[in-house]
Amino acid sequence: MDLLKADVTKRSDFHAEPITITEEKLYSSAKYGTGMSPFYTVFSLWVGLLLLVSMFLVMVGLLLKSPINHLMERFNHRFEESGIGE
Repeated sequence: MDLLKADVTKRSDFHAEPITITEEKLYSSAKYGTGMSPFYTVFSLWVGLLLLVSMFLVMVGLLLKSPINHLMERFNHRFEESGIGE
């Protein structure tokens, strides 16, 4: 019976919004994500340098296996086998 005697508007207001939320901005910024720019700057430099180093390693590997270097290796091998190089 107490339920029927209670104020219906107060009970409906409570059930409609059981908690109140207050919003307090600690570190406000004008644009979302501006704090991440130093991370992405360093990350993009790291990825770019990693790709650059891998390309240079491939280019140096190809240069070392060029036909001229291959002929020089064969010449050195024959020179050492003849005993003149010792």
